Amino acid sequence: MQINLSEVLSFEGKVKEYEQKVSQNHYRFGGEVFPILDSTVKLRAHHILDRKVEVTGHADLTLQMPCSRCLKQLKIPFSLDLDVKLDLNQSNLVDPLTEQEQYYVENNMLDVDLFVFDELSLHIPIQVLCQDDCQGICPICGKDRNQASCSCTLEPLDPRMAKIAEIFKNAKEV
Repeated sequence: MQINLSEVLSFEGKVKEYEQKVSQNHYRFGGEVFPILDSTVKLRAHHILDRKVEVTGHADLTLQMPCSRCLKQLKIPFSLDLDVKLDLNQSNLVDPLTEQEQYYVENNMLDVDLFVFDELSLHIPIQVLCQDDCQGICPICGKDRNQASCSCTLEPLDPRMAKIAEIFKNAKEV
């Protein structure tokens, strides 16, 4: 989805509001692809002065993400506040606070998907868990340990670690 910012540049103080969904059906992050189940983006573009536009708004997204331990698919909601000031006089737009290029604006067109995804990348959790005490899956038989226990014995793969494993085993018995 793109917004033509030229519409608000006709005179200073002009405000235009937009409400749409994200046009892409997936989000790529860290080499993974997460389906977007639902999205709503509300933006307000305000021409401050001299081709400077303030874009504020809110985005609600729901991504389908796997649990980091058991791989169960989860619906993860994100609520993002959006706020950026754009100086359309510059040939390459740079955010004055972060000094990073604002690649989501080109020729007075704001790519809303890229703008929202840029903010979303700051909110993606390092680890997604279905529950705090998720047991994950057994590395030997592949059973989900949250649903049933298995009789697999976990032996150290490296024989040099056998003594350390023995120490931990003995510590549990005490």
